[in-house]
Amino acid sequence: MGEHLLGFAGAGERRASAAMQRHEMEEMFGRRAALYDETIPFFRRAAECTVDVMRGRLNGANVRILVDVATGRGAAVHPILRSLGGPRVVCADISAGMLRAARADLAQDGVHFVQCDAEAFPVRSSCADAVTCSMSLRFLRAPGRALEEMHRVLKDRGAIGVSEMGRADPKWTFFADLLRRSMSPSQRSKAFALRAFPEPISELLSEAGFVDVQLVESELVFQFADEREWWDWVESHQQGHLVRQLGSGAGAFKSAALEIVAGFETIELRQAIRVATALCHKDCR
Repeated sequence: MGEHLLGFAGAGERRASAAMQRHEMEEMFGRRAALYDETIPFFRRAAECTVDVMRGRLNGANVRILVDVATGRGAAVHPILRSLGGPRVVCADISAGMLRAARADLAQDGVHFVQCDAEAFPVRSSCADAVTCSMSLRFLRAPGRALEEMHRVLKDRGAIGVSEMGRADPKWTFFADLLRRSMSPSQRSKAFALRAFPEPISELLSEAGFVDVQLVESELVFQFADEREWWDWVESHQQGHLVRQLGSGAGAFKSAALEIVAGFETIELRQAIRVATALCHKDCR
């Protein structure tokens, strides 16, 4: 990509510190990357929502370089290229499996892939016009530190757009409750994907040095044909990983969950999405 954009000083230390997280993320996401978002386009729709809000915030500004953090299969990249004038996009993710799937979907000029920890990008300071991070902060060990890194790589007055889940239809809370009851205490202590995102995004952005934070909330609605299609979706992402950790108890959990969902009048998923945008101000810290 050129020396002006990527810099790999200290990459060995970063790789060592991120080795365990990479293993965990590969187990949770990378090994199922081919199935991710295939049953219903949950994360693609969330990413489109994120980019749409981001586009309004940019207000026609010229975006030449954009870093998409925790890119996964690149759900945000298609709307970025379609609606932001075709910037050079750096797709950063800790999972090799996800990046392989993203490359297969996004093999084109101007799209580059970097495997890295979100808390330490091998990207030069003040090089990006915009940064996006769709639905991924909850999976980062240190989201505040990751946002500081996003602040570092942005130019002064560059823009950031991040999204996370808001409220969900209460009928779906059964899944997390049933999973907690099925897990051992040690398994529950590691199941960070079950936890709600602990801090308001707007506060985290301000603490990382961003200014003029704005928050928009919208709702995504998905319809499953039946409980089996819902289960296929569960198995394709992080919830399926947690079920697989039950080992011999996974079968009983699946049967109990399918029975509950089969009793729903409509198998509809309604999920609120919170999108926060802000500006980078290099002199405010």
